[in-house]
Amino acid sequence: MSKYVHHLPFHRQMAIFKLTGVSLPASTINGWFMGSCDLLRALYHRLREIVLATDYIQVDESTVPVIDNEKHGSKILLVVVRSVMENMMFFHYDKGSRAQKVVIELLRNYKGAVPNGWL
Repeated sequence: MSKYVHHLPFHRQMAIFKLTGVSLPASTINGWFMGSCDLLRALYHRLREIVLATDYIQVDESTVPVIDNEKHGSKILLVVVRSVMENMMFFHYDKGSRAQKVVIELLRNYKGAVPNGWL
């Protein structure tokens, strides 16, 4: 809740816990986060499957700044794919690439309509 509803990064949450006498190492919190991501992975793939099975989708991309220890900050591609009729959407994040091939690969097997300007 604190990370996504209140937009608190993990290091701030750790500081708040410490004020209440609870000391949690970063590895514990990161482990909880990774475990949650693993549990949600199947749900993401199913949502993506449902959206891409519809007849009409809208696609938009945006760059997002990320901190990269090697490059000291870079931008990545975040693509949102929305099924208009099902009123569902998913986000596709590609590490380190803004290339057109990312979207082409994402929509490779899609058989419906996509508005002009895409693909």
